[in-house]
Amino acid sequence: MQKQETIQIQELDKQEEDGSVDAVYILTGALGDQVCVSGALNQYYLKFKKQIYIITDKPSLFSHQDYCKEAIDINFLSADGEDEQSFIFKKFKKIYPLYWQTENHLKGFNTIVENYCDLLNVKKTKYPFFKINEKDLIYNDKPFILVSLKRPEDNNFFIRKKSKYFTNKSNDHLVKILQNNFKNFEIVDIGKIKISNFYEILSIVAKCKTFVSVDTSLQHLAANEFCQKKGIVLWNNKTNIKLYGYEHNINLFSDFVHPYNNYDIILKNLKEIIQKD
Repeated sequence: MQKQETIQIQELDKQEEDGSVDAVYILTGALGDQVCVSGALNQYYLKFKKQIYIITDKPSLFSHQDYCKEAIDINFLSADGEDEQSFIFKKFKKIYPLYWQTENHLKGFNTIVENYCDLLNVKKTKYPFFKINEKDLIYNDKPFILVSLKRPEDNNFFIRKKSKYFTNKSNDHLVKILQNNFKNFEIVDIGKIKISNFYEILSIVAKCKTFVSVDTSLQHLAANEFCQKKGIVLWNNKTNIKLYGYEHNINLFSDFVHPYNNYDIILKNLKEIIQKD
């Protein structure tokens, strides 16, 4: 009996080593960057007709997706783990390390989404891609507009440097203006939503009416090709719109010390988005 089990284990190892199992190793911790990887992963799935292992510190973001064979927590393969890294990595036929700092992206030839397509050698796409089950769109009965104007952990009460984020004062002021002008909608700060996994945030964004954001993960989540939302993105650098933004949004920019904040123009454009939808 023991001999038979040993043979089965050896055969399983051989299948893994001799198979066509590929993996991506996502070398970034930022949510927005990892959301952008998804478009390339879907193109890989369409091109090669096979799923891929995804090694990341945000496995719940990818685990539901067709292109994902299995999502592996990056800590499972960390250098301080009990197993030697190389032993596990050798089980994969090919490993693609994914990172945004490539030459084509740094020189402005690729958007961040297209950048990952180059790294996987697949057809370029402009958008992230996540399938979302209809039954999971259950966040809120009242129509809502999502906002993301500052990082939740930041407490900037004044401008200390040029930044893509709003200060507390600017954030609170714009949220108040939005709530006063869109009384039929709830204004929801995405950074304050309590979630148990990253798939939940995908479904929440898919159900919003529209959004107002600076250059945060929200604009990437909303660009999901499967369930795309048009919104307003506020910038403080015109060049970054091409590198990190999406043409279907209304991109407003100011080359000043903080992102665009002409509230009248923001409200005018937001009303037009809601009326056209």
